[in-house]
Amino acid sequence: MLDLAALLTEDPERTVGEVMETEVPGIAPATSTSEVASLFEDRDLLSAAVVDADGRLLGRITVDDVVDVIRDEAEHSS
Repeated sequence: MLDLAALLTEDPERTVGEVMETEVPGIAPATSTSEVASLFEDRDLLSAAVVDADGRLLGRITVDDVVDVIRDEAEHSS
């Protein structure tokens, strides 16, 4: 995970690898949409990796995707 504020405020001599957090788990493909929305809210994410059980990257989810899901759920519950 790479915090944008940290990237912009850290010493410019530091590498991205030194600034980023490497122990943040990805999102499993079977994760429910409501759980994904909660993860985005809790972690203040803009995007997140979707990874399989072996840690291989399958894709990514962006905050735009999460907003679309929340909007759709709100429309269906009205």
